[in-house]
Amino acid sequence: MARAAGITLFWGGEPKKNETMEGPIEKQWRRDAAWAIAVIVAAGLFVIQSVVGMYGAIGKVGAEPAASSWFNAVRLGLLFPYVVLILCAGGTLFFLYVAALAGGVRIFPRREELPVTWNLWAVAKAAAVVYLSSGLLVFIVASILGGRADERYLIIGSACFLHLALLVVAVAFVAMSGGSQRAAGFTLKGWPADVAHGVLGWVATLPVFYAAFAVVVAVLAVLRLEPQPNPVIPILQEAGSTWFQWATIFLVTILGPFTEEVFFRGYLYPAMRRRLSVRSAIVINGILFALIHPNPASFLPIMVLGMAMAYLFEKTRSLVACTTFHIVHNTVEIVILYYLVA
Repeated sequence: MARAAGITLFWGGEPKKNETMEGPIEKQWRRDAAWAIAVIVAAGLFVIQSVVGMYGAIGKVGAEPAASSWFNAVRLGLLFPYVVLILCAGGTLFFLYVAALAGGVRIFPRREELPVTWNLWAVAKAAAVVYLSSGLLVFIVASILGGRADERYLIIGSACFLHLALLVVAVAFVAMSGGSQRAAGFTLKGWPADVAHGVLGWVATLPVFYAAFAVVVAVLAVLRLEPQPNPVIPILQEAGSTWFQWATIFLVTILGPFTEEVFFRGYLYPAMRRRLSVRSAIVINGILFALIHPNPASFLPIMVLGMAMAYLFEKTRSLVACTTFHIVHNTVEIVILYYLVA
């Protein structure tokens, strides 16, 4: 007997012979409908928020570049020695990597591929839970505090909750699917080598990252558009206390990279690989990762980073390499934009 109208597509289990639409199957349909509504609402709100965010991130036509942006740093030549050094090192590593692949040298260790028991619909439901719950929390807190609410604290507080929710929900949904957390990359086997892969992979990716960034800078210059600074930089500059400043830095350099890698590479990417080829999954994963950063000026560079981290996860089957990559990049970016440029 075929599974009833695809109800068990995501939950598993065969309907009993004496089950009718008035029994468990009807309840399952209601649950599926509720999940579908939640996903559609979350997707709609996210699109609206992204459009508004991108509109505000473009800035004014013909204005001077923002003082603490990558655009201004490049324009002033402040990063020239750093860029030259990184491009030389990254270009060399990239060339050696390609040469090693051409020569049949095995760079990454062979890892056991564990079965992935969750799918893209489960990921969509998890994303809806995280997005709607974090938005609801911000609404409740802002309503309670009213005019006393400090926008900086709301932004950082909601970001912390959202990232922790990414971690908790991803782990919970993997567990509910009956899958192994190792299939989501939770393993420390061979971690020293994975840390090295993460650092070296970041350096090797930087030439492509800066090439993408140069394209964006050129397009913005032609269109005479003002790219806005990284939203975290003004918050750090206006931080009223040391503890809040360090909490923001911890969010950007440690918590954010770890939880985003758990969700995008450990949870989303394996589900994508069930339906897509390696190349398609890596590209689409990078695009989706860039979409959660609603800034047109940074979309292409962030997409490059997302693709590189998905590639590392594909090769290592571990979150260690891509998380190391992410932590190193965010830390260097904060150091340059806040301590050297701002």
